[in-house]
Amino acid sequence: MRLTLLLLPGLLACGASSPAPIAPSPVASTAAEPAAEALPDAWPIVLHRRDHVGERYRMTRVATEHRRSVLRVGGHIAREDELRRQVRLEGEVRVVAVNGAGKPTAREITIGEAVLSEGGRTRELLPQGATLRASAGPRGESGPIEWVGGQLSEDDVEALRLVINTAARPVTDDDVFGTDQPQPIGASWPIDAAVAARDLSKIRALTVGPDGVSGSVSLLGVAEERGQRCLEISAELRADGFSLGDLPEGSQIERSSVVATLRGLLPTDPAVRRLRGQQTMRMELVLRMNMDGQEGVMETTNARASESIYYPITAGQSL
Repeated sequence: MRLTLLLLPGLLACGASSPAPIAPSPVASTAAEPAAEALPDAWPIVLHRRDHVGERYRMTRVATEHRRSVLRVGGHIAREDELRRQVRLEGEVRVVAVNGAGKPTAREITIGEAVLSEGGRTRELLPQGATLRASAGPRGESGPIEWVGGQLSEDDVEALRLVINTAARPVTDDDVFGTDQPQPIGASWPIDAAVAARDLSKIRALTVGPDGVSGSVSLLGVAEERGQRCLEISAELRADGFSLGDLPEGSQIERSSVVATLRGLLPTDPAVRRLRGQQTMRMELVLRMNMDGQEGVMETTNARASESIYYPITAGQSL
């Protein structure tokens, strides 16, 4: 579910449309559904799935971003910026290194498709067959995204960060969104606001108090996906009143909020990685400042949405 994936890039960059639907992969299993059987009254909740060195899987991810910022000085619009873009990434991922929590700290991605749509135009970010290396940064910060044998522009790397997370923090989804009690279908439970606030506050220049964080998680149902019995889980997290460092002198945050929603399809076998995931995030920030003796008000929104599908690759299999 990985909330920090949504928050790390572009906190001060200036609603999001839903990503284009991801077409079903031709490698989806056609195995017959298991015969009906009595289901448990409650299900263990295991959200975090550990990665392993050498593990391979195919990933398709589509992400959209909509940024908008408006600066008003003396009640009049002085500047207005807007950006809409979509990135689609499809490829085979190989886990190269992991940390103690089983999160990948280095991955190689063999590209099947990597395209950016922006301003009415679509262009290729990398050619088919190219290899990307994504590495975590120090202390859980975002690390580099590199084209092995090639060169990426800063704009290309920024676009790829919409679909590739390079922050590997020790806090897991279970720490924030989990529960140690089996849950019946339809159940809801609160997130751990204190852990979420501490983790969010490790993002550079961001400070969040536990009183400003709230959210809940729900077990929506049980479904069959590619021969795997899965739990469908949704979550919402809200952070209000966060503060930012390195603001212009004399400026003051009037209002700040982040709302994130997450939804995933996780096999009941905790050794199998999640098969599907959806995430949305909307950040709003209103900043007041002095502009040569006049009051300036900067209103910024940053909305993102992503959808992902994963296909594990077994030993000896190639896609």
